[in-house]
Amino acid sequence: MQGNDYFLNFLPFWVVMYGLAVVAWTCLGRFILAIFVKDSSKNYILRWFERLTDWPIRFIALITPRAVAPGLLPLVTAVWFFLFRFVAYLVFANLEMIPRMVSP
Repeated sequence: MQGNDYFLNFLPFWVVMYGLAVVAWTCLGRFILAIFVKDSSKNYILRWFERLTDWPIRFIALITPRAVAPGLLPLVTAVWFFLFRFVAYLVFANLEMIPRMVSP
């Protein structure tokens, strides 16, 4: 299987995997960038990270104990979304919906 078939036949797999990866890596980037940039900064990159990751952080904050500092929530969210990605991979693999490498 090559070309467009390789991508289109497994489109649900790619969308879910890349979607979860974008959220997880962006949360991790927000956490790391917040270490170097003040909260009151007008840094457009940090504002973009915040705008993109506010919804998953609010979602994960509902299931995270209140003892976790608010500054650590992006890191906790990234860990959760990496876990979601791993579980999604196992589900797709169990349903045989993952692409496989085939020798020519």
